[in-house]
Amino acid sequence: MDLAYTYPLAVFSKPLKLTVAYQLDVRDYASEQDGGIGREDDRHVVEMSADYAIHNNVDIKLSTQYGDFASSVDGANYQETIAELGINVHF
Repeated sequence: MDLAYTYPLAVFSKPLKLTVAYQLDVRDYASEQDGGIGREDDRHVVEMSADYAIHNNVDIKLSTQYGDFASSVDGANYQETIAELGINVHF
């Protein structure tokens, strides 16, 4: 399941897009009876981003993402945070 909401604004007469997104991914692998390891994973990811057009062909994007990856296998549980700053040039 993916959900996202984008809110457009204008800052200094230039377009700014603010986005909040959520992703849920539920995975059920083969059970031990089926010859598998009996693993179930739940992945929750939240992302926030801002995309600002500084020129007609140049955008700056700032985003951060937090993920909580839970599993029935202890070694597969983890959390991560990713931050990105980018410049997009398009023609």
